[in-house]
Amino acid sequence: MAKIHTIKLGMVNSFLIEDNGYILVDTGMNKNPKRILNKLKDLNVLPEQINLIILTHNHEDHISGLAVLKEKTKAKVLIHKLDYMTLMAEEADEIMPMTNLAKIIFRFRNFLDRLNKQEKSDSSINRCEFDIIIEDDFDLNPFGVDGKVLHTPGHSKGSVSIIVGTKAIIGDNLMAMLPWSKPSRPIVAYDMAEIKNSMIRLIEMKVKSFYLSHGSHYDIHEIKKAIETLK
Repeated sequence: MAKIHTIKLGMVNSFLIEDNGYILVDTGMNKNPKRILNKLKDLNVLPEQINLIILTHNHEDHISGLAVLKEKTKAKVLIHKLDYMTLMAEEADEIMPMTNLAKIIFRFRNFLDRLNKQEKSDSSINRCEFDIIIEDDFDLNPFGVDGKVLHTPGHSKGSVSIIVGTKAIIGDNLMAMLPWSKPSRPIVAYDMAEIKNSMIRLIEMKVKSFYLSHGSHYDIHEIKKAIETLK
């Protein structure tokens, strides 16, 4: 049975999926590759054993370490087409603040541009090839993991979740930003109704444990409570 190892990077998490092969989910900020590589070493996993890097979405805190980690692992990189297009500035992102804190940040720090309109000098973009650009569900068995990638839009247009058994990594569709907080709405999102639909879809697929990129992992009861608050 596949295992999910959480790699804590401060306020954000990456994940290592271990099965008959290894898949890395998200790559953190520019400063995070060393910590991720050290965690792989602790788990007795060589960088070149990583078969695939999956990006749950295209925001800076999830992709900025990509160039370094792709170079170290030689792994293929997967992203959803809608987030790829936004990343390549072929299509505008439309995320908006969903909490009072986010509204303040948007107002005073131009948060939207910093998250979504990466400069062309960003090494994660101009040094990386995106090998697999998906539009539909994607089977992970060819990469040694009995699981799949699902398009679960809401936080961004192209947000994806990764299902292995009854566990799912859901990126930022829900967040628990503080150590004592419970899963709740993300601070920014493209469409809150889409998030709700995406989470309901995962529940209907018998997912029981949900791994958040900001927070920890939570059982289905906590997730159902979070869904009830989404409007």
